[in-house]
Amino acid sequence: MCGCAPGSTIKLPDMGLDPSSYYPPRARDRWLPQGFAGPLGWAGIQLCRLYDRLPLATNAGGLTVLQFLLAVLLPGYGYAALGRRRLAGIHFGVWLASALVVLIFLGRAWMTGFALGAMASAHTSGLGYVMLRERAGNPDVPALTLTWRIGLPLALWFLALWIVYLPGLTAFQNQFARPLWVQGRLVIVKPRAGWDLLKPGSVIAYRLTGWRSGEFVFRDGLGLGPVIALAGERVEFLPDGVRVGLRRGPLQPWMPVGAALTVWADAVFVWPQFDVRAIGQSGIAEQIYLDSAKVTRANFIGRPYQRWFFHRQVQP
Repeated sequence: MCGCAPGSTIKLPDMGLDPSSYYPPRARDRWLPQGFAGPLGWAGIQLCRLYDRLPLATNAGGLTVLQFLLAVLLPGYGYAALGRRRLAGIHFGVWLASALVVLIFLGRAWMTGFALGAMASAHTSGLGYVMLRERAGNPDVPALTLTWRIGLPLALWFLALWIVYLPGLTAFQNQFARPLWVQGRLVIVKPRAGWDLLKPGSVIAYRLTGWRSGEFVFRDGLGLGPVIALAGERVEFLPDGVRVGLRRGPLQPWMPVGAALTVWADAVFVWPQFDVRAIGQSGIAEQIYLDSAKVTRANFIGRPYQRWFFHRQVQP
């Protein structure tokens, strides 16, 4: 007998405890629709299983977290962290030599491709060594098969090449040194280098806009040459040469003798160098040259380096 009257309630004392967090939130309180919870939960379980099967380092062979991160970032560091310093030095030297080959032979696809592959290999070899050694020494996981021993280094090399080195080379070329094949020769150009600082005589690389007149077609391309005149300057084509103010220069092929023009706003005047001997009508040839001599800011690519390692690109 509890001694309580029928229909009465019992008031329990307040113990000052927070509500239990054991029970999960109700489905209507979740931010994710219930229809997605099942498939995403299954996908999460599968990813966890895959992660457990991969030979990823949990303690990286006794390395600290910082050492493992350095093994990811620095070529050959994984060997040094595990006591193989000479091997680490060899891989770092291979990486440096390959980087130098990429710079010297920039623009030559087969050389730069081979060197980039060597850089990615030297970079990821130490990391693969750390991961495989850790997995081999872990008694809680099954031994690695030959497929994993071969596949893991190849996968690391592939990821480094396509995620780090190829995009990195593209970014480097777009910002610092862009290789261009102009008029049959390779030129390394500093992109967008000083449009506002151009002066007469500055050698520039630029895009040539396509041109068509009747049956004659001139395709888009690249040009390289010195600036003859700046925006607003008057160019006079005389029988014995070109005059721009007090400056004089030699007469170039297909220049319209006896004519004159004023350089357009936001443009420079560069006489193009290409062959139009197949065109029999001189008036059409002169018009092609004159149209192509207008180089706007939008068509300006950059200025070539005076020298690129062992060869001179621009004559003084």
